[in-house]
Amino acid sequence: MTSKDQSTIHLTKKLFLSMERRRRYQFLILLTLMILTSMFEVVSIGAVIPFLGVLIEPSSIFELPAAQPFIQFLGVDQPNQIILPISALFASAVLMAGAMRVLLLWASVKFSFILGVDLSVSIFTQVIHQPYIAHTKQNSSDIISAISIKIAQVINGVVLSVLNMISSFIIVTAIVTILIIINPSASLIAILFFSALYLFFYLYVKQKVKVNSSNINRASSSLMKILQEALGGIRDIIINGNQQFYRSIFWRADLVFRKSLGNTLFITNSPRYFMETFGVLLIVLLAYMLSTQGEKSFADGIPVLGALALGAQRLLPVMQLLYNSWGNIKGTHFVLEEVLGFLNLNDTKTMNVINDDCTFEKNIRLKDLSFGYDENSLPAINNINLDIKKGECIGIIGKTGSGKSTLIDIMMGLLDPTHGTLEVDENVITSSNRRAWQSRIAHVPQNIYLSDSTLEENIAFGIPVEEIDSSLVRRAAISANIDSVVNEWPLKYKTILGERGIRLSGGQRQRIGIARALYKQADVLFLDEATSSLDTATESSIMKAIEKLGNDITLIIIAHRISTLKNCSRILELTNEGKIYEKVYSDIAESSFE
Repeated sequence: MTSKDQSTIHLTKKLFLSMERRRRYQFLILLTLMILTSMFEVVSIGAVIPFLGVLIEPSSIFELPAAQPFIQFLGVDQPNQIILPISALFASAVLMAGAMRVLLLWASVKFSFILGVDLSVSIFTQVIHQPYIAHTKQNSSDIISAISIKIAQVINGVVLSVLNMISSFIIVTAIVTILIIINPSASLIAILFFSALYLFFYLYVKQKVKVNSSNINRASSSLMKILQEALGGIRDIIINGNQQFYRSIFWRADLVFRKSLGNTLFITNSPRYFMETFGVLLIVLLAYMLSTQGEKSFADGIPVLGALALGAQRLLPVMQLLYNSWGNIKGTHFVLEEVLGFLNLNDTKTMNVINDDCTFEKNIRLKDLSFGYDENSLPAINNINLDIKKGECIGIIGKTGSGKSTLIDIMMGLLDPTHGTLEVDENVITSSNRRAWQSRIAHVPQNIYLSDSTLEENIAFGIPVEEIDSSLVRRAAISANIDSVVNEWPLKYKTILGERGIRLSGGQRQRIGIARALYKQADVLFLDEATSSLDTATESSIMKAIEKLGNDITLIIIAHRISTLKNCSRILELTNEGKIYEKVYSDIAESSFE
């Protein structure tokens, strides 16, 4: 066994160890069902001999001491009378074996796909609980691909395949055992022959399966990335006429993906046709050998030949399934590796939230605070000290790239300082009280995320529909100067906004974002270029509405438009060196910070 084989086995083991306890119990039940199914297979094959024996020579059963209780139970005394009961028993054994196989298939599929739900939810939970810094380094298309495509590949290629392999191994063992008992020499020759053929196929295609696995993993990620980029930028694609370009790169990625899947499918399924052909030839050879030994030998050998034929008919598909399952597992190696990577993300500290209390009665303080996105880059924030009192309105300005958004991300607890501390009422914000602090703040970014749901649901973002306070939604909308627009819509607050709010203007989306922040009734409101898409008059009316909230709310505003900061109690300028300086509005009124 190669190191890669061992690696695949190790990954598969890790996958099953990640299952919940109840899934492990269900897996044990499946194993029990597999054993029962194999027993019925053995019974159905073993029943061939007495069945064919009775058909050829009905009186022979009356000579068997073991059959006497059965004969007495039926109350028969003529050989021909025994044919129907024996036929019924044989048919029952075959039907039960078939029913058990169907039941096993149903249970395996149900188990595997409910496990798929567990895995998808687990990855999604891991991802959304990762620190914000992790999301800045992770391509979202990889995550979407893992949850939507690669989980399905793991379920089909690994989970179902492992179940099929275990089931097939048990059934193969049982069938081989009964065939050896029936005819040791013929059975051993056939088993060794077919095993050698499958070994040959394995050695011949294993490298090709490995390459296909790598191609499938890369291509599926590329496809998701292309789809995201194309649909996300559809407006620019149409304007620039880039449809053919995106069609071309999608075609190339999809071709690799489909071709690799097709190759793997061919590799894993092609041996069955060789096996079926050789199986028939072997039965023909045995029949010929029996026919040359005289009429009596041929008649005596028919039951054995029938049992071997039925055994082969059951055995060959199961052996092919065993081979297919191996090919599927190997073909999903790299996909499984990536999925396990998402299931075992290194930094999961934010999942174990400790809801320590966090009061905000006095101030927010940045003490000797610095931040860099990585060790090799210059710090975005460099040794800042800042004290913001409750109820203040603070304006933050600076040229593009000066670290304004980074600064408020730190103040909102999204990023941990590289050095120094963020303190609220002299309490250092850490993982234990971060959620308590974030429950007191609201954020309005430059680009508002809107879901494809009602306006009311978007304003009360993340709140179950049945728990939404409709009166509070309207008050927030009035304060954000969007209520008058909404009242012109036929469905008003029940209007579906469309994906990303595509039916709305930029100004309308921004006002909905501001309404969302006001709905939260936070103590601190962060506005990150929140009014940049609004005209001057609308911006002025919104800012006046926010200012009317009084000293109960602390405002921290990032703006390029200096007029936005006219009524701020303090204005702070961030430099490209990550330093901060206090400014007077009259000194910067004519400045530009593009």
